[in-house]
This record gives sequence, structure tokens and C-alpha cells, in this order.
Amino acid sequence: MTGATETAALSHLPVRTARLDLHVFTRGDVTAMLEGRRLPRWVEGYPREDDVDVARHVASLPAPGPQDVPWLPRHIVVREIGLAVGSVGFFGPPGPDASVEIGYGLVEGARHQGYASEAVAGLVAAAQAAGIRLVVAHTLPDNVPSQAVLLRNRFLPTGRNEDGEPRFERRLS
Repeated sequence: MTGATETAALSHLPVRTARLDLHVFTRGDVTAMLEGRRLPRWVEGYPREDDVDVARHVASLPAPGPQDVPWLPRHIVVREIGLAVGSVGFFGPPGPDASVEIGYGLVEGARHQGYASEAVAGLVAAAQAAGIRLVVAHTLPDNVPSQAVLLRNRFLPTGRNEDGEPRFERRLS
């Protein structure tokens, strides 16, 4: 953890937005995803294959300490229905330059309702409160809706990443 970040500003508790709660993946969640089980608090179609890939990555990491938990992936839970419809999260703890990379995705039935934009806004606000100075994201070249989510959240296109995918950044004060 860098001196520029304050873990207390981002914790194991859900990040709350107007309509969403962003809950940290638990070990039980990761296990269920890897075993192909859908928990009752998840909508049909969740987890998506991308979510299972994230769970696989989380499972490959050493057991997280308390300082790491805030930086784990989170379920996007629509408060009105009490179910997870996707995920959002950091790719890991901040780098030495107080930067993080984020990713997100929703099940098909939850798209075009503003949930991704709202989840990204909530995660960015929490990152800023924790002292993060730069948030990075990338999308597939043809994923225009995902690019629109980033642009709505004041990310700027900055070229391409090492895989040739569009890269976006948002500098925080």
C-alpha cells in the first residue's frame, strides 16, 4: 500500500450508490463461481464467464490480508431486487503511483439501465476517497457501450494498451 492511499476510506463494507450496493467477493462466492453454482442472491446468468475468470484469478492469489480486501472485485447488487447483476472491481491494490485499474460487466438483462455507469462512478468515488490519483480501464475495440460508460464517468481515451485495446484514464485530485 502506498502512503498516498487510505485503506480506511475503502473497506470490506459495500460501496453504496443511489441504486446499487457493491459487495466484495467472499471466499464462498469465489468457490461457488468456480464450481459453477449460482447462489440465490445472484440473478439468472450471473456469474458471466468473465466473472468466473475474475474468481479464478482471485483464487490463485495468496489469502488476502485486511489491507487487500478493499481492492477485491465486487458484485453489483441492485438494491431494489437484492440480487447481483454483474461485477465491478479493481485489478489489485494500488501501484506505487497511487493508480488502479478497474473492470466491470453486467448480465445481458441488466444492461442499458445505467447500472454500469453508476457502479463505475461509485467505485471511482471510493478510490478517490482512498487517495487514488489515477484510474485506468480498457475495453474491447468494438465495445462501444463500455466505452460510453467510461466517457460518462469522465475517463479520457489515452491510446491503446499492450493488447491493442482502447485505454482510458481518469485523473483524480
